Amino acid sequence: MVESSSSPPPWPAQHQDTPAARPSRIKELDALRGLAALGVVFYHYTTRYGQIYGHTEGLPFSLPAGRYGVLLFFMISGFVILMSLERNQTVLDFLVKRLARLYPTYWAAIALTFAAVAIFGLPGREVTVQIALLNGLMFHPLFDLPDVDGVYWTLLVELIFYVIMAGLLMLRALPHIEWMMALWLIVNALENHNILIEVPAAAERWLILEYAHFFIMGIIFYRIRQHGASGLRYGILAACLASHIAIAPEPDKLLAVLLFMAAFFLINAGWLGAIAIPPLLALGTVSYPLYLIHQNIGYIVIQALEGQGVSPALSIVVATSVAIALAVPIVYGVEQPVVRWVKAAYRRRAAKPPMR
Repeated sequence: MVESSSSPPPWPAQHQDTPAARPSRIKELDALRGLAALGVVFYHYTTRYGQIYGHTEGLPFSLPAGRYGVLLFFMISGFVILMSLERNQTVLDFLVKRLARLYPTYWAAIALTFAAVAIFGLPGREVTVQIALLNGLMFHPLFDLPDVDGVYWTLLVELIFYVIMAGLLMLRALPHIEWMMALWLIVNALENHNILIEVPAAAERWLILEYAHFFIMGIIFYRIRQHGASGLRYGILAACLASHIAIAPEPDKLLAVLLFMAAFFLINAGWLGAIAIPPLLALGTVSYPLYLIHQNIGYIVIQALEGQGVSPALSIVVATSVAIALAVPIVYGVEQPVVRWVKAAYRRRAAKPPMR
């Protein structure tokens, strides 16, 4: 869940770092999550479905840029994970809370998606029970195993980011987070331009160099919110943008990243409250399971409806409604109860006196 300071500091005026007030919820980030999830859903149902299976007739709209919603998720993660680390005392505190959010919902999504594809069929998307079980570890991309659902590739990226940030917490490097992020960007630049060194493939994967700059942008926007603007922070944001241009110079992708950066600037300034409307906040609440279960199940719904003569546009509306309807019970029946139980159990364990 998104938590941070309820009122932003004067912005963009520069000032010295001071201890920030305990953060509370930022509703605009929930709304951004909702928009990112909706963008990915519409990308898959319009553009990607058309590429793989072909719609029965032309669509009144398409959203190829919706695939960039994943990059927005990475930026939000950078912001929120640093906030979470500042609220946790130990690496174990952080990992227990994050993994409690990540895995149970993921397992529910695997079970639901696997069952749907096994029962109704989806050409090219079927996997064995063994592959589905191996997907449950979240490490399966390391062994080039297929996904139960194609969107799962991002989860390993997120998990690696958690490990990197937990390592910085363990090394007590968070007070120097800007310099750590600058070092990460330097390695990124050296790899992408083959300057002086060539990073081994394994190190490139474990440093998530293709996506590091998105997480770093989120981290720096959080630091600006909590401690104000500075030349170093703006310099790192500029370096992130330069890194993105070097890796992926496509104009539409660059425009999307610029819009995402603008959204974070506006949120920090307190000028984007208008997006925190109930529908987007509700989508933000269910965005994680919606992201996990929408693709293959939505494809099944669209194929079935278009096969019965339903228009592609209406089929997409129904598929979106089905995906949201399935995500809601996962949030309230799995994610939130499990997180509450794990946190309560962890607190009880921590409160027990040591054995003598």
